[in-house]
Amino acid sequence: MKNNINTVIFDFGGVLYDIDFQAAVTAFEQLGVEGFSALYSKAVQSKLFENFECGHISVSEFCNEIKNYFGQNRLTDEQITGAWNQLLVGYKESRLHFVEKLKSRYTVLLLSNTNQVHYDYFTREFRENFQTDLRLEDHFHHAFFSHQVKLRKPDTRFYEYTLSQAGVTPETAIFIDDTPHNLPPAKTLGIRTVHHDSNNEIEDVFEEYMSNLAG
Repeated sequence: MKNNINTVIFDFGGVLYDIDFQAAVTAFEQLGVEGFSALYSKAVQSKLFENFECGHISVSEFCNEIKNYFGQNRLTDEQITGAWNQLLVGYKESRLHFVEKLKSRYTVLLLSNTNQVHYDYFTREFRENFQTDLRLEDHFHHAFFSHQVKLRKPDTRFYEYTLSQAGVTPETAIFIDDTPHNLPPAKTLGIRTVHHDSNNEIEDVFEEYMSNLAG
């Protein structure tokens, strides 16, 4: 396969940023929410989280829906967002250095399913940890967040929008994501895809893929 790659598209959570869903489960249980995992599955089926990630509902609307699902009207919005943010473990500076290194050779894009609550948290965390006025997205040539674009993976329209806005030809791009079902829709557009196991370092995953591509 010819190596004509000039663009690398990164997922965020689970690839460049560590997450732990169980930490959110624990946090909600400590607030008195029993069976959070089952309730979460029910909320997913009703598209509550999908609507939040697509920016179709506000933070306050999201919190009200969570209270309804959990039967916990005594909880404050701050308690809910605080517990939900517990799944955000943190940055590894080495991964951001890797992104910076790639930018001298490739167009580097960020493509993330997220929501306003998590975006506000990891933006604040980025500035505090790295003592900067810049945002995470300032370290990429372009960044696309689902709640801002009003589209989310694995909707092919999100990938098409990303390619169009960045001026990228699909056959020249690699997309790296830790969620398997996000990859096939991108592949149908002609984007090369790489599944990232979060137990591995992203630099190793990328270099191995590029080495195999070179033959």
